Amino acid sequence: MPVALYQRSSGGDDECLRQAQLYDAAKRAVPEIPAAVARGDFKPLMGWLAEHIHGQGSRWSSVELVTRASGKPLDPAIFKAHLEQRYLS
Repeated sequence: MPVALYQRSSGGDDECLRQAQLYDAAKRAVPEIPAAVARGDFKPLMGWLAEHIHGQGSRWSSVELVTRASGKPLDPAIFKAHLEQRYLS
């Protein structure tokens, strides 16, 4: 996960779950995000975050914000898939 997702991190055990789910949603919405991040270009990711997170953050709880931004409730399977891809592939 790019460091840009950590900007609004509030800590806690489920923070990594939320960040993984948000990054997954961002990648689904803007498929070029991983390639752009690999080049050091965070504009596509920051654009998605601005629209779906930063512009909405004070309106909803963190759980509701993740659900609204990703289209589904917090799902630990997304974090597990992130860990498997990062450390086992």
